[in-house]
Amino acid sequence: MELELATIGASVAGAIASKDILTKALGPTAEYFGGELKNLVARCNINLDDVFRGSVRKGAGDMPGSVDARTAKAVIDDAAYCEDALIKDYYSGLLCGAKSESGDDEALSYVSVLKTMSKIQVKTHFLIYAVMHGQVKGQITSITDERDRSKLRIYMNLERFFGFVGQPSADPEATINHIVSGLQRAGLIGQHFAYGDPSYVNVAYPDLKIEVPSLVVCPSILGVELFLWAAGIRNPNPNLILQSDEIMSRFPKEYIDAL
Repeated sequence: MELELATIGASVAGAIASKDILTKALGPTAEYFGGELKNLVARCNINLDDVFRGSVRKGAGDMPGSVDARTAKAVIDDAAYCEDALIKDYYSGLLCGAKSESGDDEALSYVSVLKTMSKIQVKTHFLIYAVMHGQVKGQITSITDERDRSKLRIYMNLERFFGFVGQPSADPEATINHIVSGLQRAGLIGQHFAYGDPSYVNVAYPDLKIEVPSLVVCPSILGVELFLWAAGIRNPNPNLILQSDEIMSRFPKEYIDAL
């Protein structure tokens, strides 16, 4: 059975009544809303299969209980249309961590945060906390202690940063502002940050003695929690990021190798 783009367009956007307009507006994404139904279902199924397999890889198959229905629906609704590998892996971890004998819905709030994030913000979130995991182990005793957490600065040179996350905008400053403002708005990093040449960054953070153009951010408890949930760890103590050496093995090797 073939579903015409015009028909689907009218159902999803009201004013759209033309196959040509829908294609021009959405580009290749229009394929999700038109063409053959079997192709739409196949693409969504591939995305969800990746999420479910990732959840099992992170340990869901060995965990008792079930996933709360609201959490499962929230993941499925968004992940079905998600083709980004790292976002799908985050959903895999959240689905794994959501499995419990009590059937609680504590993972749902983290799913809601993830749904608001762009691909480049998710990549940056992963990079920040993966770098933090390597930089600060042994430096402080508790990330939940405000006095200890306020000492932490996660820093990376901008060449490395853009090499990992990409740069969709021709303006590096616009890209960084999009990323940082989004992560701050979601509570995933602290309010203090700096980026640019050493002469500028070292004014804000002289103790770091930056020598190349860099980005410096401060962590947040919510940012750490999302990172650990994405690893598939249920109700994690944020201090695990300072202690556990096996956290990174829960993420795709291609992203670990690119760090």
